[in-house]
Parts: sequence; C-alpha cells; structure tokens
Amino acid sequence: MPSVRDFREQRSSRSDEKGGGVTLCLGAVAAFAMGALLVTAWGKLPSLLNGGPRTPSVAEKLAPTFASTHHRVGRASTAPVLKLCMAPVAERLGAAPDAVPGDLYPLLKMVGTATRAGALMGRSEKSFEANVLTALMWGEVADCVYRQNGRTLCDPDNRAFALEAANTLVRQTALVGTAGFAKIMEEFRKENGTTPPDIPAMQQRVLGALRARLRDGRLIAKDFGSFPSEEIRRVLQEIKPERNACAEDGILG
Repeated sequence: MPSVRDFREQRSSRSDEKGGGVTLCLGAVAAFAMGALLVTAWGKLPSLLNGGPRTPSVAEKLAPTFASTHHRVGRASTAPVLKLCMAPVAERLGAAPDAVPGDLYPLLKMVGTATRAGALMGRSEKSFEANVLTALMWGEVADCVYRQNGRTLCDPDNRAFALEAANTLVRQTALVGTAGFAKIMEEFRKENGTTPPDIPAMQQRVLGALRARLRDGRLIAKDFGSFPSEEIRRVLQEIKPERNACAEDGILG
C-alpha cells in the first residue's frame, strides 16, 4: 500500500510535468510575439532612421488633372474676346468702323508673318518700322487678352487666341530688340514731344499675367504645343499648375 511519501513524490512528478508543459506553451507564445514585433519594427525601420513619420512633400501630392489639348484649345479666329481686343488694331490699320474683328485677325496674322519674313532677308529701315508697328499691335492685343478675368481663358477659342497673342508678341519684340526700342522711343519723343507706347513693358505685363494663368491651370504647357517662343518656354519651365481653376468653376478644363 503506497505511503504518504510515495503519494507526495507522485504528485510532485505530475506538477513538474504540468509546469514543463505550461513553460513550453508560454515560450512559444513569447517567441511568436517577439517575431511579430520584429516584423513590425522592420517595416517601420526606414521611417525611424529618417527621424520618424514623414509627411508627403508638395511634389508628392496629387497634381491637378486636365482635359486633353484637343478639347482645351479651339480656334483663335472665332474667339469671343476678338471683338474687344482687336479694336486698337482696327484703329491702327485704318479699318472701317463696321469692320468685323474676325476679318481683321487674319490680316494681323499676315502682317506678322510678312514682317518676320522680311527680317530674315535684311534689316532695312522700312522693315524695322514695320516690325515696331507689328509688335505694338500684338502688344496691345495680348495686353488686352491677359487683362481679362481668368474665366475668359476657360473658353477654348479665347485660350487659342491668348496663346497666339503671347507667342507672337514675344517673337515680334525679339525682332526689334532692346536697342531698337530705345532708338524708336527716343526718336518719337523728339518728333512728338510725348512718350510712345512702351512695348517691352507690355510684354512684361503679359508674361506676368501668363504666370498667374499657368499657376491657376487656366493655361498649361501642353496648350502651347511643341514650338513656343524661347521666352515663353522659360516661363513654362518655371511655373507649374497648382490647381485647375476652370474645372473648379464647373467648366471643362
């Protein structure tokens, strides 16, 4: 018959077996928890090494989206803004009071093309004066277009006219050059006693307004096509759209 001592030894043996099982179970749980902790820490290691959680930079934020250029740019010849901004041209060309702005536009384009072609063949006094007059007319047109409310350039035809006006003004101004404008302005002051229109200043106003329209996304680099003037290209590289203002106004942009 088992003694009290035997009973105690058997009980102690069972307790050791049970304790060993519990210890093994706890060890497995601890190992699993440690593994999960290491995996989590490894995933956060780049963030920890870089000084903690990182907020997205401006460049990483979603850029505004725009419609294809096919929908954005229409026909300059049918731009609603022609009626307003071709008025100075009509006066300088001596057009009849009832002249249709849409009819004057191709004439202004033809004059610009002719003066640039003349500049390639030689710089005569006559071609110089023609270049100045053409730069002045395109300057007045572009200045007028870019003074309008930003929503004006949400119209595809107005947008096309604005693109051409800025590009042509810059090209015509380059034909005359800084020294050329200084000369013509001085001669004008001597002969008339007044200051002539400052065409380079017009260009700077237009480029300043262009920068604002580019930031708003009312104009974007793709609108200008593959061959903008060099000055315009620099502006396009400098300014990136921050929003799509036309889309915000409920207009296809």
